[in-house]
Amino acid sequence: MPVEIRVPPLGESVVEATVGRWTKQQGQPVAKDEILVELETDKITVEVAAPHAGVLGRIVKNEGETVGVNELLAELGDGAGAEQAPAAAAPAAAPEVAEPVGQGAQTSPAVRTLAADNNLDLGQIRGSGPNGRITKEDVLKVIEDGRSRGQQPAAAPAPA
Repeated sequence: MPVEIRVPPLGESVVEATVGRWTKQQGQPVAKDEILVELETDKITVEVAAPHAGVLGRIVKNEGETVGVNELLAELGDGAGAEQAPAAAAPAAAPEVAEPVGQGAQTSPAVRTLAADNNLDLGQIRGSGPNGRITKEDVLKVIEDGRSRGQQPAAAPAPA
């Protein structure tokens, strides 16, 4: 029986998000805790992970669509190939990344933008998310650490 993948709580006073990017397509095997989709709000990017291994079934909401809390995103079914999901998921993740990041981990568009706006090299940031993924909090910590030491961001050119 399919498991419904729904929009999780998005934070205080945030009631809707935009479907940013599906990391898996219908029919693909999925490992437990593997990120399926990124939801973007004005304040945060939320990653929705698979509650268990299976096969991504019907995708109900497409990239760019607005969704509300608890709205149905997709269905995850038991299916052949679920056992191979962990092995298949790791190699497939790296090519989806648009720019190099630490340890081959993926980042969300919001994280890439935040890092670029602050002249940070994502290759120099250690990710604390699943599989070493660099989160927004990781980037904000680097920014704050640099400010507390009175330093400019790591990738900024040094004065001559």
